[in-house]
Amino acid sequence: LDQPDPFFGDWQLEKECMKPYTSAEYRKSRSNSENNQDFFLDLNPEKGPVPALVVNGDLRLSGDLYNQGLFAPLLIVLGNLRVRNLINASLPILVTGDLICSGFYLGTGGDGPLRIQGDLVAQAYFPAYPQRPENGIDLPYHADGGRLRAPHVSVGPWPNNRQTVFEQLNAELFDTYGDLQVEALLRLQAEGRSFFRKEGDPILSLPPLPNLCAPDQTAPIPDVDALDLSGLGQIKVFHQHLFVPTTEPQKPFLNAWFNEFADELKAQKVLWVPSSVTCEGNFSLDLDQKWLQSHPCVGIIINGDLNINGDLINWSLNQGLTLVVLGALQVHGLYKGGAHLLVAKNLSVRDVLVAEYNDGRLLIGDDLHAPLVISLDHDMGVEGLIQGSVLSSDEMDLEELLSGELFEPDGEISGISIYLAVKADKPLLLTK
Repeated sequence: LDQPDPFFGDWQLEKECMKPYTSAEYRKSRSNSENNQDFFLDLNPEKGPVPALVVNGDLRLSGDLYNQGLFAPLLIVLGNLRVRNLINASLPILVTGDLICSGFYLGTGGDGPLRIQGDLVAQAYFPAYPQRPENGIDLPYHADGGRLRAPHVSVGPWPNNRQTVFEQLNAELFDTYGDLQVEALLRLQAEGRSFFRKEGDPILSLPPLPNLCAPDQTAPIPDVDALDLSGLGQIKVFHQHLFVPTTEPQKPFLNAWFNEFADELKAQKVLWVPSSVTCEGNFSLDLDQKWLQSHPCVGIIINGDLNINGDLINWSLNQGLTLVVLGALQVHGLYKGGAHLLVAKNLSVRDVLVAEYNDGRLLIGDDLHAPLVISLDHDMGVEGLIQGSVLSSDEMDLEELLSGELFEPDGEISGISIYLAVKADKPLLLTK
């Protein structure tokens, strides 16, 4: 865009901007906006992906600049960028002048890298990652060459400052899990009210997490028995209602996810394993196992470490047993679909981790160690660092990175095809 005139309405920049129907859906969802002149970058897919949008001159929007998905095109403004609000999940932005928000900047999801040669001016600046750990090194994810002229609070999981955020911001901005809500920011803005907590205002406090290690004494607990998990050997278990595992208070990100997960399975039966355990052979989370007929449950909780001398497998894409490990988990390979897997400490994978589809969830309280992680549209969260290579179908064209033998004729790839290649000792990565 060369020296554009001011635009009226909102802009949405997404990877999906190449799909025209998304524009209609977005406009429908924004139908209550101040005006209906919202602009959705609609690129012709026949021309191929567009890596960047370059504005030669100032870019002025009367509304919001908005990105809610993953991996939008790079936005380069050779001048000043002036908007009402900037709500950014992943949009990389380079501005050679000033970034001026008459309202607020909010980093959601993974936030987006931000480089400004001038000043950053806003009524409020809420980055998710002002400093983002990368291989153990703090890198400036947001950097400006001028001054930061805005009251600011980091609202992301790094650093682990959830209580500090609660003490500084209006309690009405958060949901029951303590997550800051875009809709609440927009509502307070429309009402002309402050985002920040005033002296004397209430401070948001989340309810204390129930302690899994202190079972509910009002519920009868059967005697400990032994269960043969299909060739994995016997483990000592007893039935118990599901509680939220007690995790460290400095991990609010993980705590919030545990809380949400427990709400979904409240009062369901699980198998409680009272100590660390080592299992020989593959460990399945699918629901077709014979032992579930005698021990019906929705999941397994390990009060300690789980070492599997084999693979952890969940082929079903939309269901499976929930596995909660209150210590560390060590496996040869991990192939999961619709089951929930929550690990309070480190997850170590010897071969490959494949997480497929988005009905299931994978949450790790500390570090993830795996030579190769392949995410096929999966819901993943890692509190610590990732040691290994990560390939994501949301971010990358996997056909350019993985061996062609892994793909079906229609271009689809599955965890099963990767599993078979690993067992046949075939290379997973494309060799040139």
